[in-house]
Amino acid sequence: MKQFIPPRRKTLFVVLGLILALLTGGAATASPALAQQSTEYTCSGQVCIRVIPEGMSVAMDAHGCNYQTCVTLTGNATKYTIKGSGHGFFGHVHIWGPGVNRYSDIGSNPVVTTLGRGAGKACAEGWDLENAPLGPSVGLACKDVR
Repeated sequence: MKQFIPPRRKTLFVVLGLILALLTGGAATASPALAQQSTEYTCSGQVCIRVIPEGMSVAMDAHGCNYQTCVTLTGNATKYTIKGSGHGFFGHVHIWGPGVNRYSDIGSNPVVTTLGRGAGKACAEGWDLENAPLGPSVGLACKDVR
């Protein structure tokens, strides 16, 4: 039994097929040396995985948000950069983790960045100080440093 595919859907399949052919054709022409040095990300929804060529050493980066606070890690346990950022509130962000314990300045959409060393959990927590001196937490985001 033959399946009927509407003309519009057929066009979509043809366009997607052409895009896929262009992408795979372009990848085949890349130099092997460049392919050895690059890293590729594969994403599904909100999750991305980085594929690292065998024998290549790269930093382990991570980013995550909880409510109005985000944490971004770049590097690894030998040396990493941690950035805590707040979005849509007046207050400060506290970051902590291996070798790190720091507060941002108080202000709108606060941001703080510093260097750390060591393996473990690194976090950023935002504090809304609209009604100072004490305000509620507006998110706690943590990632592992390895």
